[in-house]
Amino acid sequence: WAQAFSQTQLVPAHMRGKPADCLIAMNIAERLGEDAMSVMQSIYFVAGKAGWSASYMIARINSSGLIRGRVTWDVAGKGKDLEVTAKATLADTGDVVTATTSMQMAMAEGWVSNKKYQSMPEVMLRYRSAALLQRLYFPEVMLGMKTAEELEDEPSGPPPMVDVTPPRSASAMLAEFAAPSQPTAMQESSDLPPDGPNVFDIDDEAAVANLENRTGIKRED
Repeated sequence: WAQAFSQTQLVPAHMRGKPADCLIAMNIAERLGEDAMSVMQSIYFVAGKAGWSASYMIARINSSGLIRGRVTWDVAGKGKDLEVTAKATLADTGDVVTATTSMQMAMAEGWVSNKKYQSMPEVMLRYRSAALLQRLYFPEVMLGMKTAEELEDEPSGPPPMVDVTPPRSASAMLAEFAAPSQPTAMQESSDLPPDGPNVFDIDDEAAVANLENRTGIKRED
C-alpha cells in the first residue's frame, strides 16, 4: 500500500516516490482514526518532524466532538495593532476557551518573515490562534503535533550550551593560583577553612605582587 501511494499523482509532491514516508503517514492515520489519503494530503515534514496544514487541524477540532459548534474568531484592531482571538465552547462543561495572537506577537516571534503576514495578516493570525487554542485545550486531536507553519518558525539546531558551573569565592581562586604543584602537609590539613588557605599570609612580596597582577585582587581586599 505504501508503495502504491508513493507512485500515484494523488499524493502531494513531497510524498511521491517515498514509500517510507507514506508508510509513516499511514501509521499516523491509523492512530488518528483517519483516512490515510486525508492525512497524506495534509501532512508535511519539517526538519524531521511531522506538521499539519492549519486548515486540516481546524477541521479536526470541529469534528472531534470536544466542542459545541465550530471554532470561531474575534478580530480587533488594524495594522500593527491587529489581534485575532480563536474561541470554542467545550462540549462537556459549556465553558468558552480562547487563544489570542497579534501582529505584535508575530513580530516578536519572527513570524513576519513569512510574506503572507504582509499580504493576508488576518488569515495567518486566524491559523495561529487556532493552533494555539488546539495545543492548549485539545492536544489529543493532533497527537501533540504542531502545524507546519509552527515547525518552520522554530529555531534550527540544538539550543546553545550554557555554562552552569557555580561561581567560586575569591579566596578559592587565589588558593588555586598560589597552590604548589604538590600539596603540602599544611594544605592537606582538615583544619583548613572550606575556601582554602589565606594565600596572602606569606612574606614574599614578589609572590604577593604576582598574585595581585594575575587575579586583580589586592592584599587589602
